[in-house]
Amino acid sequence: MDKIQRVLIKEGKIELAQQWYLKQLQMRQAKMERYDVTAAEMKVTLDQIRQKYDIDPKRDAIYRAYMVVQDEKSNKFHYFTVFKDDQNVYIATNIYGRIGYPGKIHEIMKSTDKNEAMNAMMKKKRAKERKYTLIEEQKKASKLYSYVDIDEIEKTAKLI
Repeated sequence: MDKIQRVLIKEGKIELAQQWYLKQLQMRQAKMERYDVTAAEMKVTLDQIRQKYDIDPKRDAIYRAYMVVQDEKSNKFHYFTVFKDDQNVYIATNIYGRIGYPGKIHEIMKSTDKNEAMNAMMKKKRAKERKYTLIEEQKKASKLYSYVDIDEIEKTAKLI
C-alpha cells in the first residue's frame, strides 16, 4: 500500500483507493511488457522525422542505425538517422524511446555539409555506446545494447 492509498482509506474513500491500486498495478505491468522491433515501427519512426522536418515521404535516410537496449529493466531504442531535406540541408537525429511506443526526436545537428552531419551523429552514437558499456561494467552484466539488422527486418516484413 502506498502513501496515496493510505490517505484515501483514512478519508473513507475506499473505492477510490481501490481504483488507484488497480491503476498503479496496470502501470507496473505496462512497464514490464517487452516488444520486438518491427519494420512497421521503424517506418513510423522515420515518418515522424519526415513529418517534423517536412521531408518528402519517398526520400530515404542517408544513414540509419537502430540500437536496442534491453535488460531486466530496459526495453528501449535509439534510432540514429541522417536525412537530406528538400533545401539540401542534412539533418542528423536520434529518435529514442520504449520499443513499441512512439519515440522522441532529438535533433543532433542541421548542416549543409553532409560529413559534418554524419560526424555529429556518429559522435552521439558512440557516446550512447560508451554509456551502455559503462553500465554493463558497473552491473557486471552482459551486453545491454545491440544493433538491429534493418534490411533483414524490412525484407522479412515484405514476405509476410
